[in-house]
Amino acid sequence: MKNIQRTLLVLMAFSYSFLGYANKEVHELGEIDNILRIEIESESGAINVERRFETSEALFDFNVVDMLTSITVEDDFCTVSITVRVRVGVDSNFIEVSATVNDIPCDDVAAVARRTIQQLKAGIK
Repeated sequence: MKNIQRTLLVLMAFSYSFLGYANKEVHELGEIDNILRIEIESESGAINVERRFETSEALFDFNVVDMLTSITVEDDFCTVSITVRVRVGVDSNFIEVSATVNDIPCDDVAAVARRTIQQLKAGIK
């Protein structure tokens, strides 16, 4: 009888410790993806800009004008293609929306990118 009690006690001790370990791991799972990615391409090269956000609300509230004005497009890019990707989600459960606009004159890159981002944000909401 003592052996059975000791065995049960040892089993309960190990089971409880593993249960506690598993519970701690659950909270650490789930990488959150809130990403805004802008890709500008032409025949002579490419520019990629990516920004990550803590929450999806921060992504939707982000004023993209400052980000777009920081992108300098060289004269080699007389016309470009812009791809904008917005990704929101956790682990493998996410929504990613992308849009590509082709043959944009350099002077209109920021305006077209801003309109495209606004359309994608509206589509996700």
